[in-house]
Amino acid sequence: MARRSHHFNPDADHRPALRDFDPSELRGVLGHAFLTELVADFKAKGRRMIPQLRKERRQDYLKLVLALLPKSFRIFDIDMPSMTIEEEEYFRRILDQAREEIAQKRRQAQA
Repeated sequence: MARRSHHFNPDADHRPALRDFDPSELRGVLGHAFLTELVADFKAKGRRMIPQLRKERRQDYLKLVLALLPKSFRIFDIDMPSMTIEEEEYFRRILDQAREEIAQKRRQAQA
């Protein structure tokens, strides 16, 4: 089994011996260094760049937002207490009102 180099320094001028080379360790070191620099750059310039990106390149802004969102969401079952018939009717009325308001806003937007 190859010996792992736990002291690999990406800034060093030498290459590790082949028997010490661990690509996953190297990716981890480089990934950590890259993300550290990215955070520093964002702290310095990112707050100004995001509104600029949103104004000048909306499609890239949306790509960035979508890339940062999780690919899926976990939905947990929620144990709802049983409702009375009156409570169910009340919630149905609220839901119907919300749906009607959404439909009205869509009609206004299309007009």
